[in-house]
Amino acid sequence: MKSRYKSPTMSFRYSLVDIRTLNGERFLASAEVGDQDCGDSRSR
Repeated sequence: MKSRYKSPTMSFRYSLVDIRTLNGERFLASAEVGDQDCGDSRSR
C-alpha cells in the first residue's frame, strides 16, 4: 500500500501504526475528547 497520494492540486502522506503499540495513558490524560475515544464502547 502506498503511503502517499499526490495530484496536481494536493499532496497527502500518512504512516500506519499498530494501535496496540501506543501508550494509552497519554491519550487518557489528553484534554481532547477524540484522543480518549480509543476503547471498545461495549466495555463502558
